[in-house]
Amino acid sequence: MSSHWEIGGVHITLVTGPYDDSEMDMAVKARDLPVGLDAGGSMGPFGTVGGFGIRVQEASNAKSVEYWPPVTMNDPDRRGAISSAVRSVLEKAEDMGAERIAFYTLALEVGRVPSWEVAEEIVRELYRHAHTTSTLKEVVLVASSPIQASSFNYVLDNVDILRVSEGHVRHGGNDMDAP
Repeated sequence: MSSHWEIGGVHITLVTGPYDDSEMDMAVKARDLPVGLDAGGSMGPFGTVGGFGIRVQEASNAKSVEYWPPVTMNDPDRRGAISSAVRSVLEKAEDMGAERIAFYTLALEVGRVPSWEVAEEIVRELYRHAHTTSTLKEVVLVASSPIQASSFNYVLDNVDILRVSEGHVRHGGNDMDAP
């Protein structure tokens, strides 16, 4: 299942993973995903399993791969870290002339970053970038859970909540002007 929007001439598609990124110029994924529980039976700060520290790296077939910084619910500036990472990726994409980017949210979900914060910060930066001269034509948002997909749906359907002051958003044939 996927949903589609258009922001500033950039086609946005939301899918619930897995997603084959072989047609993407760039993918944004997790470098290391902590898995399991610590010896006390809870997720440790480094995702240890009984003290062994098992980690998984997301595979990619995109031409270029960038990685999310390690961000968790406990980071006081997690929104800033997400925004900064998205801005950096978009700048790198422009430098390489990328037209298609996939953003995978699994790393942020594993870090227990609230789904609405992830959605708001990614979409806010995409919105800002889409209203510049850009090579970007398509963005695929790959949510790893129905909750994350729901947050993206809400933000993309209600882009005016981001309090941006310019631009035009189009969803399924319905035009919406951002305030």
